[in-house]
Amino acid sequence: MHPEPRILGQRFSACRRVACLLLPALLAGLITTCHNSPTVTEQVTPPYLRMRLCAGEAQLQWSDASEWITMDGEISIEGSGQIVADAAEGAQFCLGDGSTLELAPKTAIEVRNLSISPRLQVTLRDGSLLFEAQNTSYEFVVPVCTVTLLSARSRFRIEINDVMTHLVVEEGGITCAPALPRALLACWEMYAVPGEEPEVAEFCDASGTATVSALTPSPRPVTSPTAQEFEPTATSTPSPTLTPTHTPTLTPTPTPTRRVVISTRTPTPVPPTDTPAPPPPTEPPDEPPDEPPDEPPPPPRTEPPPPPPTDEPPPPPTDEPPPPPTDEPRPTLSSG
Repeated sequence: MHPEPRILGQRFSACRRVACLLLPALLAGLITTCHNSPTVTEQVTPPYLRMRLCAGEAQLQWSDASEWITMDGEISIEGSGQIVADAAEGAQFCLGDGSTLELAPKTAIEVRNLSISPRLQVTLRDGSLLFEAQNTSYEFVVPVCTVTLLSARSRFRIEINDVMTHLVVEEGGITCAPALPRALLACWEMYAVPGEEPEVAEFCDASGTATVSALTPSPRPVTSPTAQEFEPTATSTPSPTLTPTHTPTLTPTPTPTRRVVISTRTPTPVPPTDTPAPPPPTEPPDEPPDEPPDEPPPPPRTEPPPPPPTDEPPPPPTDEPPPPPTDEPRPTLSSG
């Protein structure tokens, strides 16, 4: 007799029973994992599309909604929306990659998820902003150009009004195409008006530590000639020249200083008049340098008269005077 076939059949039956018992447990685990897995949107949302309000207050309106809501907590930018900072405090946002976006009071922006490229687009509608980047996945749209980042660690400020765009780079480098054909690096600023050539100037020394503070918004030149500062000269050059001011401090954050626009127009001569010339001023007499001019001289020093002598005069002499002479003959001695 050969028992081997019977033993093999028993072993196969035991393995089949174990597999039948384990298969339902494995299927239950797979079903539970599928139900608890995150959605596809949560898995693919990159850090630069996650925005959280860190300070201040702001109002948000999504493009597919008609109501404004107060921002609270974190949002994920899937489409586009408008954000307006508080009129008194402004707003500061922290993004998922560590970058920060600070809006001045009443500043209005539009944020958009660019599906064609992995970046967040921020359009500045009005006001000013300060952006400190930890990633290059951002672009900023202003009236004269589109600002893109050249380095991950960048810090720059953008300010716009009705006619002027002011761009200041404090750290890193950016591009502003098509208005500026070259890159704008640290310690450089740009003033631009649509349809005109931008003006670029250096406001600090990028190779050293001497920079100016960047927390306070810098003044920008205006186009009205009445608001500019003029300094007449004797030349006849009609165009004003921009003179940047280098103001070094010891803080590591550069900020643009105020630039003075100097006009070179010739001043209008004033016709002479018949008014007589004023008389020459009279010089006061010289005063002694050691004494104050308004103090009178000291009075002469007076001394009290000496006291009368107290010694009594000597008494007169008491000796009697000699007797007067007489004419009587003197007795003579007779001889014998």
